[in-house]
Amino acid sequence: MQALSTANKKKTLTAFIRIMLLIGLALLAYPFVASLMQSDNADRESTRFDIASMAPGSYRILPLPGRKILYGEYRQSTLLLKTANGKLHAWTVLVHQGAVGMPDKYWWQPAYDCQHFGPTLVNGRIDENKPLECHDASAAVANRKLDWQWTIDGKALSSTMTDMIPTRGDVEGDYFVLQDSN
Repeated sequence: MQALSTANKKKTLTAFIRIMLLIGLALLAYPFVASLMQSDNADRESTRFDIASMAPGSYRILPLPGRKILYGEYRQSTLLLKTANGKLHAWTVLVHQGAVGMPDKYWWQPAYDCQHFGPTLVNGRIDENKPLECHDASAAVANRKLDWQWTIDGKALSSTMTDMIPTRGDVEGDYFVLQDSN
């Protein structure tokens, strides 16, 4: 009977040692695995746009990093517009080969690829009294010209269209920092 007890103790001790070795290996591996993961600061660094060089009365269209491609071709991008008084607007638009996907009704449902979408420029500066619109000279644009116009604040001028979709983010110093896309 005592031999059985010794065998059980030996099995228990062996199992305990194996468990402790596994725990030790996991604790040793954790710093290496954690260093491979992207930190929160690095993620925030990759989702910020330098707006210091944007002059008042100018705009840019930039791809949104880490956002999915829609309809197999359209990349989510942001249109950043700085008004004459320095106020920054940011809207999410779909871009395909450099052209903004003009909405059928909703911005996530492109109907036409506009090569020249944005505000009206006068002497290289935004004319804030004119709408954001597609400036292409084509029959498709001519047929939808009144539908595809938005105020400088992104509000649809036509009841058949939706307002522009704001890109969620905050101005932090010289940067526009995206909020989490989830």
